[in-house]
Amino acid sequence: MPRIAPGLYQYDSGRSRLTVSNIEPRGGGLYAWIEVEAGGRLVHAGRYDLQGPRTPPSIASAVSENDDEKKAWKEFVFNRIISIVHDHLAGDPPRKATPKLRSEEDAWLIRGFWRTAKATSLVGFGESAKSFLAQAAAVSVCTGRALLSLAVRQAGPVLYLDWEGDDQEFDHRLAQLVAGMRMDPPDNLLHKRPGAFLHRSVLPLQRYIAQEGVVALIVDSVGYARSTDTGGDPQGPSMLMYQALDQLGIPALLVDHRAKHAKVTDYTPLGAVANYNSLRLLWQVTPSQTRTGMSIRLRCGKCNYGPRPNDLAWNLDFPSEGEARFTQRNPQTIAALEDLSLGERLHRLLLDAGLAGATTIQLCVDSLSSDSTVRKALSRLKEEGRVRKEGSVWIAVLEDRQEVF
Repeated sequence: MPRIAPGLYQYDSGRSRLTVSNIEPRGGGLYAWIEVEAGGRLVHAGRYDLQGPRTPPSIASAVSENDDEKKAWKEFVFNRIISIVHDHLAGDPPRKATPKLRSEEDAWLIRGFWRTAKATSLVGFGESAKSFLAQAAAVSVCTGRALLSLAVRQAGPVLYLDWEGDDQEFDHRLAQLVAGMRMDPPDNLLHKRPGAFLHRSVLPLQRYIAQEGVVALIVDSVGYARSTDTGGDPQGPSMLMYQALDQLGIPALLVDHRAKHAKVTDYTPLGAVANYNSLRLLWQVTPSQTRTGMSIRLRCGKCNYGPRPNDLAWNLDFPSEGEARFTQRNPQTIAALEDLSLGERLHRLLLDAGLAGATTIQLCVDSLSSDSTVRKALSRLKEEGRVRKEGSVWIAVLEDRQEVF
C-alpha cells in the first residue's frame, strides 16, 4: 500500500524504492524528505519541493545507469509524486458517517487523566513537577501499575521524547519512582533525546514506533519540540508540531509552560493560539510546597469531549534521597494558585522569578492587587523570613529542602 502512514508514502518500482515523508507546505511549495533505495541500499536522500519541475529528474539521476532506465524511472517518479501531491492536498476521502458510541473505558490510557484521542497537555509554571508527573504516567502505562492511583486502561511501550533533560536526569527520576513504588524498572520505557524539531523527525519516529510497538508518546517540552522559524506566521510552528503528532498516530502527553508573568487566572500555554486550540484535553498544574515535598493539583482547563473530568491531586513526597512517591489526595484540600492568600501568591510569583526577583510594581501587576495591600503582604513575608529585599527588588528565600523539577 503506497500510503503506509499519514504523511508517509512508499513505492517500489521493482529495482528501486521511493520513500516520501515529512511533507510540509512552505513558501508556496510543498516540501518533503525523499529517500531512494536501490539494491537494498540507500543511494540518495534530500529535501525537495514536490511541486518543483526539477524534482523528478534530480531523483531519476540518482539511480539510472542508461537512458532507457532513466526514462522509465523518471516517469515512475513523476507519476508517484503527482499522486502524492494530489493525495496530500485532498486529505482523507469522504466517508459515510455512522453513529457509533465509543466506550468511555476505551477513551482513556489512564482513567480520568490521559485520553487516547490526540494530545493531552500538562500546563504550568517551571518547577511544578510536570516532568515528574509525565514520567510517572509513562511508567504507569508501561507496566499497567497505577503509580498515580488511577486505573491504567491500555498498557504498552511508551516513547519519552526529552528535549529539556538529559539521560542522567531522566534515569535519576526513574530510579526514585521505582524505589518509591517498590517495583522493578520497566523494560519498555523508551527515552530519546531528539536532534531536531518534532516535525523534522516524523519518518524515523514512525519507523521506531512501528518497530517497538509504542502505544503512547510524551513530549517534554512543547517549547523545544516546536520549530523556532515562524516563516512570518506565528501559528506555523504549533501547527507543524500538531500535524507531526497526527502523523505519528498515537496518543501524546505534552509538557508545556505558562507565560512567566501570566496573570493568576491565565493558564493558556505559551505560543500562538494554535497551541491551545489544537489540544483536546488541558490540565492546569498548580504546585504547593509541603514539609516532605510538594502537593500538585490538576484542574481541567479545556476538554473537547463531553463533560470536563474531575480535578486531580497528589502529594509528591521524597521519603529518602533515593525515593519518590505519588499519593492521591482530595483536590479540595489543596489550594490552587487562585485560591491562595495574597501573601502565598506573592511568594509563589517570587519563587517563579528566581534570583532575578521582582519589584513591588511588578508584583502588583502580576497579582492584580493594589500597591498598599501588596506592600503589607510583603512586609509579613519578610518578617517570616520567606522573602528578602535587595535594592528595589524582592527575592524569595529558598529552603534547603526545595528541589528544582
